[in-house]
Order: sequence, then structure tokens, then C-alpha cells
Amino acid sequence: EMSLPLAALPAPLSVREARAGVRWSGRADDWRLDLSDLTLGLRGPAWPAGDARIRYTPGETRIEVGKLELKDVTSLVQTLAPGPESSVPAAMRTGLKLWTGFRPEGALKQFQLLVQGDPKAPQDFALEAEMTNISTQPWASYPGVRGLSGRLKLRAQDGELMLASDQLAVNMPSIFRAPLALQHASGR
Repeated sequence: EMSLPLAALPAPLSVREARAGVRWSGRADDWRLDLSDLTLGLRGPAWPAGDARIRYTPGETRIEVGKLELKDVTSLVQTLAPGPESSVPAAMRTGLKLWTGFRPEGALKQFQLLVQGDPKAPQDFALEAEMTNISTQPWASYPGVRGLSGRLKLRAQDGELMLASDQLAVNMPSIFRAPLALQHASGR
């Protein structure tokens, strides 16, 4: 097990298992970390994440990962949820709250995240990923889904979902007694 103290988090980030070829280059304010053939087990069994890269420069952070297993990421995020008095930045606190509410599972492939500005107070972001069999729980007034697949592109001001799902179900318990089931759903 590995434990990493991160300033923005209330407790050190613990990882159960990680294996990869590691290459680091740069200085404190301009660096790059490449992980080849990454195998990761955050809380659950280890899974192949493929190649990963983190690039940090003043004003921009870029993260790329071949594959993310969301069930394992969710189990880690649930341990990070800060209390109301936490020093965790508001944007991160909101993101952690949403993640723990929806409890996503499934996989994101070809994951790419670009954060512009200070990571603690980003000015803009862009996220792209191939979604495979995503499931979320209904939370607050939002529906849950099961079997969501397609390509996702998000920015702070807009987003696009190219849907390509078989056996998709949408769960809206405040409106329908049972999930709405679709044999196939595609579109933009």
C-alpha cells in the first residue's frame, strides 16, 4: 500500500496497489510524469489502466489515462469526501459531493482532462473520454442510468455526448416506479 500526502485533501491519498514503468522529467513548476503499462488497484482488485501521463506547467494541467475503472475510483473518492469545515477548495468539494452522490461505475477509456489556470481555482477545463457501460445511482433530483456508452466531451461552458448504448436504463424513482429500459439508444 502506498500513501501520498496531498495538500488539498484532508487525509493522505492511499493506493492499495500500483505497478508501472515510471519516467519523470522537469522542475517543481514545470514537470511531466509518464506511467507505462500502469496497473492500478485503488481500493479493489488491480486493473490495467494502460499508459498514463500527467503534465503540469504554470497555468495548465493535463492528465491522460488509457482506462479508468469507475467503481474503484468511486470507492477511493468516498474516502476523500471532506467535511463542511474542510480547507478543500469549493470546486473540488462540489465535485467530490457529486461523485459520492452518483456513485458511478463502468469504464472511461482514452480519458483526457485539461485544467487551465490554478488547479485549486480553475479558469476552464476540458474533458474527453470513451464511456463503456456506465452506471450511476439516482441522486437528489437527478436520474440514475445503467448501460450508458458513448463518447463524452465536456468544457466549463458546454458539452457533447455521442450516445451508443445497448440495453440502456434510466432510473427516475420520483417519477416512474421502474427504470425506463431501451434496447438501443444512439444520437448526439
